[in-house]
Amino acid sequence: MKKVNINTASREELQNISGIGEKMADAIVRYREEHGKFHSKEEINEIPGFSEIRRERVKANVQL
Repeated sequence: MKKVNINTASREELQNISGIGEKMADAIVRYREEHGKFHSKEEINEIPGFSEIRRERVKANVQL
């Protein structure tokens, strides 16, 4: 599976990633709007409301 750029992906593109549903896609887009682009995958840990397992799955499927 091709990795998705977390900084440029649309909400819909993010939802197609394993482990990301509507709620997490919205949270990622909201984080980008409030903080600017992601500079490291570790910033995903700053998004509240998601388990460590889910965050790790997302990190494995995105690129910067």
